[in-house]
Amino acid sequence: MPKVLVVDDELDYRDELEFALSQEHFDVATAASGREAVQVGTRYRPDVLVADWMLRNHIHGLQVAEVVRAVNPDVRTILMTGFASRDLRWAAREADVFEFIEKPFDTERILDSVRRAVESSSSPREPSAVGVLEVDKHGSVVYANDRARQLFSATEAGPDVARLDELFAPRMLTFVETATEQWVDIFPRCGQPISWHIRAAEYADTGGRLLVLLATEDLALKDQPLVRMLLGMSSTKEAVWPLEGTALIVDGHQLVRRVLAESLQRLGCVCHAAETYAQALQVFDRARDVSVVVLDYDLPHGSPALTTKRLLAADPDVRIVGSSHLDRAGEFELLGVRRFLCKPWTARDLIEVLKADV
Repeated sequence: MPKVLVVDDELDYRDELEFALSQEHFDVATAASGREAVQVGTRYRPDVLVADWMLRNHIHGLQVAEVVRAVNPDVRTILMTGFASRDLRWAAREADVFEFIEKPFDTERILDSVRRAVESSSSPREPSAVGVLEVDKHGSVVYANDRARQLFSATEAGPDVARLDELFAPRMLTFVETATEQWVDIFPRCGQPISWHIRAAEYADTGGRLLVLLATEDLALKDQPLVRMLLGMSSTKEAVWPLEGTALIVDGHQLVRRVLAESLQRLGCVCHAAETYAQALQVFDRARDVSVVVLDYDLPHGSPALTTKRLLAADPDVRIVGSSHLDRAGEFELLGVRRFLCKPWTARDLIEVLKADV
């Protein structure tokens, strides 16, 4: 029975899709936030992921797709959104999303998309550079992704490992036990010296664990968002991004929006983007958790003054940061906006401006 994971923080959408897909004889699991989706998805390993883009816990739908794909590269993703911006469509194409669906939608549209996703033949994908291994509380291997089996093939046990004690001598197994607290260097049973880097996340309900394995040449990946999400580790947001909530970049240049959004997301901040003042107001209204808006003064249509007024009327606590190629700090000051960044600016520059009044 094909497995479908539905991820949406709106209960009505989640329940509606769960019921409709179950009636079509799909095996359905659900999650109400990005973090829950990662926890469920790495163990459930769906054939199809149906995810909203805007989710709670600073993890959006495309990030959920990236994590699930690291475990199961054949998963097909159907991305839902209430605001299909050009930037998001581009990001969805880059992430090889199977289908992009705007809310509100007819349930039959989702059902048809899921049916086609299940029936479609997957194109060959490069295996993840991250080895992912699920083991039960007794040390039996429940699942290993392609990269993990690739690493196993260099050991005495070969690619089809059934238990951890086939991979590691007893002394090494004691090091595995400490891997929930830190990265551990470990040596598998092998005729030649091989070392891996390993870290684990425990499943509180079963006593099992998810293990992430990195070859020495891949050690730089350990601080990547993908690995941190797999392990359920705190986002780098706590160390770098100073605020709760998401950010909205309003800029007329697509490349600028894309680069800045990617930079902020690497620092732990989910980032929305808009290319006009009208789009900015639409995103702000629908996203619900935007705490920072970077507003370009020089967009060709609409009014920065009116946009600022409407943003503050909707949420007096939102932090608006003005932006322009020219020094327009004075113009923004007249609008009640005290924070300003002259272009070009970086994600780090934005953080410094925000830290000044956190």
